[in-house]
Amino acid sequence: MAKKFLSREKMVGKQVIDSEGTIVGNLKDISINLEDKKMALLVAARTGAEVNIPSDDVLRVGDVILLSKEVKLPPPPKGAPPAPPTAPPAPPTAPKKCSKCGRLNAPDSKFCIKCGTKLK
Repeated sequence: MAKKFLSREKMVGKQVIDSEGTIVGNLKDISINLEDKKMALLVAARTGAEVNIPSDDVLRVGDVILLSKEVKLPPPPKGAPPAPPTAPPAPPTAPKKCSKCGRLNAPDSKFCIKCGTKLK
């Protein structure tokens, strides 16, 4: 089975939800600890703080990022204005249908995966 890699661009902005179904916040970036060579998710928490969540705690990535553990959010930074409510994720775009063979392709595809026809 081939390994599946996700680009940073496809992950940033997704909602992060912990194992209790609580919205933690939105993914701001991916961070790397150079000493122990571990990756983490840098999340803009709904409290206004930033939280690093180890990549080992990620259970699934789809329309949202689902964590395998509950996350205890730190309090908002002192003097920080209250954080705005977390926006829901953008709805997924519809797949592109090939005009030649009818194959459904990923929304960001430029060519049909089956026959190679350029998609509109």
